[in-house]
Amino acid sequence: MDEDQQGSLCTLQEQLQVHIYQNLTISCNENSLGLAIWLCVHTNNAPVLVATSVAPHDDWCEHVDQQLRLFVPQRVSHGNFVVYTEAKTLPLKSCLRSLSTNGFNKNIFAGATMDGELFVWLYEPARGGSDSNVEIKQLHSASTTQGAAVALDWVTEERLLACYPNGTVLQWLVSTQMTLDWEYSMPSTVAVELTTMVSLGLNDFVLGTNDGGVYRCWNTGRQAASSDRSSSKQLELLALRRHRFMVSTLQRTEVDGHPIVISCDLSGQAFYHDMRHEDEDTAQLIVQIPLPFKNAIACSRDANIIYCPSNDGALEYYRVSDGAHAHVKGALRGRGNLIKISDNGCWLITGLYGSEFQIFYVENIARE
Repeated sequence: MDEDQQGSLCTLQEQLQVHIYQNLTISCNENSLGLAIWLCVHTNNAPVLVATSVAPHDDWCEHVDQQLRLFVPQRVSHGNFVVYTEAKTLPLKSCLRSLSTNGFNKNIFAGATMDGELFVWLYEPARGGSDSNVEIKQLHSASTTQGAAVALDWVTEERLLACYPNGTVLQWLVSTQMTLDWEYSMPSTVAVELTTMVSLGLNDFVLGTNDGGVYRCWNTGRQAASSDRSSSKQLELLALRRHRFMVSTLQRTEVDGHPIVISCDLSGQAFYHDMRHEDEDTAQLIVQIPLPFKNAIACSRDANIIYCPSNDGALEYYRVSDGAHAHVKGALRGRGNLIKISDNGCWLITGLYGSEFQIFYVENIARE
């Protein structure tokens, strides 16, 4: 490592201090994967956490009798910090394949099960100050014949998108009832498997595929209007810059006030797609995340910091602007497949490592 690299590393670690905060142990089958999302902030700028395990796919019977766990940050008396404690457990008939927080109402979240069901839940905070009385209330459920949704995302507070490997995207209206709004299918000329999705707004979303494709699907106003509300959706399809390997992550963010979608493939190559360009994709910024890289990333709000889980509970983080790379040493066993960052950028969760999730706290010294 030369002096410039060493200097930028020190500066990154000094300005952005990432600490292992707490480990959460759950009961699960061996070699299970982790699934988790952050909900609304509860106390001390710490959000509520929902987590579950996903059993290996070798045997379908292992997918049954799973549990969704709600962890609430509780303020420690005589201390300015919180401890995450399990406050509620919800039985599931089948493993969840995907989870998504409603960004317009962070008490609401959705999950898709391996057997093709969709659920919408409401987190109800405890009344009277006792976190032992929190509730997870099921608001809606719906069944599909599409299988397990690989990705969910909220378009508005009452519109939920579900993306399926077979090239189908469904939009659901979620209000007093849960009803199918429309169905979109990728053209037959694009014979790929969908792996991930992110919503940009009404009738506007980006899809990632198993062969490295990235596609924007949106209504430009040039399509013929359909008179049937629940008929197949007609959308414009734009191929964005391709990856060489499967697209594992799509993230929506803003850079200098402009909408950006970050796509990342299994090799750690990340593209920054500028969504202002409707007719062509320039993807001016191309980042190769250094090894050791795993197939999941999370980004800071300004898209300048990329985090990814590493082996044995370690965490790698990388600053795009100058290439600085830092590392948090782990002390667990296994390979983390999951990383999620809270909306305020202060909390990360990774896992599963055996039967443990790991929470990190991000302290931005430069901002203080």
